[in-house]
Amino acid sequence: MKTLLKIFCLLAFLGFSMETKAQTKEETIAWLKEKLNKYLEGTNSRVSNLKVIKIDECTISLEYDFHHLDWDGKTYHIIVEMPTNVKGVSNDGRFLYSGEYSKEMGLGGLTIYRNNSEVIRISNREDNILKRTEKALKHLETFCNKGKNETF
Repeated sequence: MKTLLKIFCLLAFLGFSMETKAQTKEETIAWLKEKLNKYLEGTNSRVSNLKVIKIDECTISLEYDFHHLDWDGKTYHIIVEMPTNVKGVSNDGRFLYSGEYSKEMGLGGLTIYRNNSEVIRISNREDNILKRTEKALKHLETFCNKGKNETF
């Protein structure tokens, strides 16, 4: 009887552990690309045509058009490289970072570094999309080896 109980417990544990495996890097990237292309938006009407170009374990590359109405009236095509190491995603869908800024190229040929939460955010139009996006970004960042050296 004890042997039967041990076998049952072992099978139950194995079945549970097979269901709780983590997403792969590729699955996480595919999910993020789909959701960001669907729900990413500008924080104001100056931002349009937002699109994810590429996602890897360390960065998310985006492009959008920025209409600079109060400066020179021109529209600039902006390319942004955002780090995946978010501190979180705010309740209004903005990416929160602890010091690292995005690389932005396009304003008159300039390359600047700034916090792009001023310009883009995730629209909260799906259940738990903000928390799920934050979790996916944090999971993806675990694959990023930028600046990490091996001990031996």
